[in-house]
Amino acid sequence: MCIRDRCTNGVMIPPPDKLTDTTAKCFSSSGIKFMLVRTYLASGKVDKNAVENIKTATAAGMGEVHALVYPAMYTEPKEQIADVLKTLKGLKIARLWININIPDWREFHQMNIETLRDLINGFQRGGHKVGILGTSKVWYDAFGSFTLRGDIPLIYESMNGKPDFKDFRRFGGWRSPYGKHYIAKSMCNVRAELLYRP
Repeated sequence: MCIRDRCTNGVMIPPPDKLTDTTAKCFSSSGIKFMLVRTYLASGKVDKNAVENIKTATAAGMGEVHALVYPAMYTEPKEQIADVLKTLKGLKIARLWININIPDWREFHQMNIETLRDLINGFQRGGHKVGILGTSKVWYDAFGSFTLRGDIPLIYESMNGKPDFKDFRRFGGWRSPYGKHYIAKSMCNVRAELLYRP
């Protein structure tokens, strides 16, 4: 946890949890400033709790509510984009994050790169800011030496329990991260994935 406003706390609610009003208000009063809400599953389906979770977080006064998308390798990118944009229509979303930490990336880097590009471009055309969440290992395994343009921010994962960027090493074109997924713990009576952002 961050102390005395030295950093901004964020949280992800893992599946299949439904965010209650009580939990959302607890997060907000505990100093959580932004929340990533899982919106699309790697199975190629919209998370059934996504819309209500986003509305609940917003109503609780969460400073920023973000959407989290897990790419579905067996669903065409255009279908994923259409489903996500339809789900988020009319909702206030700070940014849409693509979580690359999935086991189903294809063997060939170029195919994965094309899929990622299609998703990024499609979500941006739909009016959303986009970011990437993941580890350097998954990035190198799935995309090799490919680098993204500089306007796409990164939340990297390093579950060492430390809310800082001291262990960050450059990859994918990122010289510095936007945030860090650093610990999973019980908070406000749910299992919470905590994020650090300076």
